[in-house]
Amino acid sequence: MKLTLAVIGKLRNSSLQQVEKNYLKRLHFLQLKIVELKSHSSDLEKEQIEIENFLKTNQFSPQQTILLTEKGQAWDSKQLSQKIQQLAPCVLLIGGAMGWSADFLKRYPIQMSLSPLTFPHQLARVLVVEQIYRAQCLLTSHPYHH
Repeated sequence: MKLTLAVIGKLRNSSLQQVEKNYLKRLHFLQLKIVELKSHSSDLEKEQIEIENFLKTNQFSPQQTILLTEKGQAWDSKQLSQKIQQLAPCVLLIGGAMGWSADFLKRYPIQMSLSPLTFPHQLARVLVVEQIYRAQCLLTSHPYHH
């Protein structure tokens, strides 16, 4: 099953890079591709155009796109694994520091929240990679998730 994690900006923290690398090494059933899109710091419109172009180029429809947003649905790990299985191939999107515009949120109705807490984008990225690994374990009956 193929998944894409598209993120605004790069993972610069070396400790987080090591944690991410550890989970990526474990993925085999779920094939995860991470795409880092250019950050446009204070220009939300440019970031969203960048994301829209990526989605169109890679032919991801809104029905294959999971938008990470603090206002999204709170899924547990089992629900996420089921959603991945249902939508694959799919893309999970982590936006930049500016978040998402109201219009963008309307166009992508599948929205997930990691928590009611707000996380730095780099940490959210690592949490998503861990949850993708956990989803793989659930889908393959591996004992990691108990």
